[in-house]
Amino acid sequence: MVMTFRVSELQLLLGLTNQSKCGRKTELLQRALTLIDRGVSSAVQLKIREIFRKYMPPQRAVLGSGYNASAHQSKHNLL
Repeated sequence: MVMTFRVSELQLLLGLTNQSKCGRKTELLQRALTLIDRGVSSAVQLKIREIFRKYMPPQRAVLGSGYNASAHQSKHNLL
């Protein structure tokens, strides 16, 4: 999911987690992926899904609808 985010969506996510929102898209994306790799709270996971659903066109949002409850697969789905 995060891999499909635009700069504004990455900045929103990073701002919510008190990370720097400055830099090029590749830097923002790397920062977001590092954040996810370290582990994020369920509240942040929900926010990522909310951002994805809110800002993605309907045909792309369908891709994010099938989540598994396990931590490993949940983390994988956020990428």
